[in-house]
Amino acid sequence: MLIKSKKTLFQKIKKLFLICYFLKPFVVMSEVLYRASRTMNGFIFLFFYFLINTPSYAGVSARNTTSVIIVKSGSNFVVENAISGYKGTIKKDSGANISGNTITFDDGVLDEAGNKVKFSGTYNPGISNKIVLSGGKKFKGEGGLINQSIEVSGTGNRLEGNFLLNNDIELQDANSELYCDVRSRINGDIKLNGGILNLDGDLFLADSKRIVGPGRVAVNGHKLTFGSVPLTWFEPLFFDSASDVELSANVHLESVWSFSGTNILNLNSNILYMDSRVGGIIVQRGSSLLLKTGILRKVANEKLFCMDNISTITFQDVRLILDSDYTFSLGHFDVLNELKITGTHKFVYQSTRQSSISVYSELILDRKITFSYDPIGGNNKELISFEDETSILYLDNATLHTTTTGLKLTKGTMIVDGVCNLSSEIYNNKGEGITFGDDRGVSDFHCEILGGSVLNVSNGDFIYRNVEDSSWNMSNQNSILDINAGAYLKLYYPLSVGRGRAFLSESASYFKAPGACLIGSVSIYKD
Repeated sequence: MLIKSKKTLFQKIKKLFLICYFLKPFVVMSEVLYRASRTMNGFIFLFFYFLINTPSYAGVSARNTTSVIIVKSGSNFVVENAISGYKGTIKKDSGANISGNTITFDDGVLDEAGNKVKFSGTYNPGISNKIVLSGGKKFKGEGGLINQSIEVSGTGNRLEGNFLLNNDIELQDANSELYCDVRSRINGDIKLNGGILNLDGDLFLADSKRIVGPGRVAVNGHKLTFGSVPLTWFEPLFFDSASDVELSANVHLESVWSFSGTNILNLNSNILYMDSRVGGIIVQRGSSLLLKTGILRKVANEKLFCMDNISTITFQDVRLILDSDYTFSLGHFDVLNELKITGTHKFVYQSTRQSSISVYSELILDRKITFSYDPIGGNNKELISFEDETSILYLDNATLHTTTTGLKLTKGTMIVDGVCNLSSEIYNNKGEGITFGDDRGVSDFHCEILGGSVLNVSNGDFIYRNVEDSSWNMSNQNSILDINAGAYLKLYYPLSVGRGRAFLSESASYFKAPGACLIGSVSIYKD
């Protein structure tokens, strides 16, 4: 029986040799490992090694993906000579191994334990365990897990499909480019090394994974989502048309994020720490950025700015925590829902473009914040715009200040909560002051002083040009308007304090146009 089994096995080997010999125009193999089937006497292993040194055939070739090399579990397929232009399928069972030189696929298929990927690129089964896309190459996978790293060089490379990538993607240099449309979460870093990542679909990164700069990310109107573990960026990134970049955890920004085109950065109720000394967030020329739902900490000069006057930053449900005095010098900002500025510093508005507060929206100046209106090189008093009376400037123990340029406020509403100040500068006895209204009732700037709150006119001119009586409201007798020493109250229409009270320093100045006066409880006091 044993002699018969050996004879049968020899016949199988002879048959395999003849098949390989006659089909060598299609398959020339460097090494074949054959594991015999289990017999009653146990495992019999036979290794059959042959080399066919035919100059015309330097490796393995196949016409299409129906040509299959199967590497069984426990077997080793050694690629002695590099294989190029392979159009067939290599099926590697679980527990099998491929080693040796590289295999360059040309719309071929790599099937590892049921994980099928079709791609044009180089598979390196050696120590590096990577797939190389070297210019104009494509990797496409559907389902399963890809454990190899992906190395990209040259332009026109493409990565797409629905699979889990469990390793890094690395672009070689600034001349490298990758188009990406992977529909599953990527469990690896994307290292740009100065190259370009183009998104052709939404991109989701697993926890603790990030896009490592320097480099450019062309989001192209898709969604880019980072994982739920806090991240730190030490390298700059340039985002292009990032219509939705979403954070899922706090981020420490030690370098620069630049935004070009139309962009949205959704903080998603997280904190973005502006840790860099310079840089932070830059809105490129002619571009816009919507900052949504979260907190920006350590905001200071050169950490959040526009590159030109066409650029726009829109704040929607955002809190800015100033780390020092901050100057907004170029472009303009818009407020949607709420922008709250906190800290003990100045927010200096020096842009010559008009910024706006939308309907049903609030610009909140928190405790000890000073909003200083100081447009450079211009005399426009109306660069802070309110769409209607639901557009609110909320002073919470804060100061509204203007230089000698002056500030005119119309249409909106100011709410005074706590002890707040109106202050304007005077130079050589000249200053334009702060003006409410423009002699047209429809443009009145409403003011509401809450109970127990005080509005001090601490310096300069307060000019009242509201027409309607209802435009000035004081909640109760503890709502106070105080014209301090050295200040100047100019009334062009009657101002009724209603249930509140008005106090004028005897060192203050008071002008009233014909028919204008203070109505209600008014007291003059000594300093």
